[in-house]
Amino acid sequence: MVSIKINNGQAASLIDKLNALRFGAKARVETVLDETALLVESTAKELTPVDTGRLRASIHADKPGPLQRTVGSDVEYAIWVELGARGRPGTGFLFRAFELNRPRFIEKLKEAIRFKLL
Repeated sequence: MVSIKINNGQAASLIDKLNALRFGAKARVETVLDETALLVESTAKELTPVDTGRLRASIHADKPGPLQRTVGSDVEYAIWVELGARGRPGTGFLFRAFELNRPRFIEKLKEAIRFKLL
């Protein structure tokens, strides 16, 4: 499976810190991750080259755990379309989909973790 993970390597520590925040910061971050994963999925589908449509239809977002999202495909040739093979350049559809949505993701994430003290 080819995938791009929206995941912090120290997710447990981040979860603990978010749990300590007030006003539902963790829930807001989860919402931002859900929205971003769906945007990346949609963008990847738009960027995917189409022959039969199988690859495009297979692209999906998943939630493997708290503060984790993946977007990818379980089609066996997805990696070759992404990275290239046998003299054919890759399209980078997943990587480009994430990069196109990165600025919005960062801005929404910043908004989600801002909070006011009483």
